[in-house]
Amino acid sequence: MDRDPHRIPRFENGESVYFTGQGYYYPKKYNYAEKFGEGQHVITSQLKTCCNVLLRFSDVAGLYPQEYFSKQPPGGVYPS
Repeated sequence: MDRDPHRIPRFENGESVYFTGQGYYYPKKYNYAEKFGEGQHVITSQLKTCCNVLLRFSDVAGLYPQEYFSKQPPGGVYPS
């Protein structure tokens, strides 16, 4: 399978990520903040399309765009 070297996935299966997409339209509309909360979520698989990477998690049903997630917790690494 040919892979584009400029398109490197941000996450790997098995990694823990946080939901950080509170400011986007669709997460607001579909209440993603309530679904995900502030805890970590483990990526079980990924679906790569032509223009997006969708993530599947072990604890939340569905596929979600990777843009809404980060390895860093919301609000930064250091507590205020």
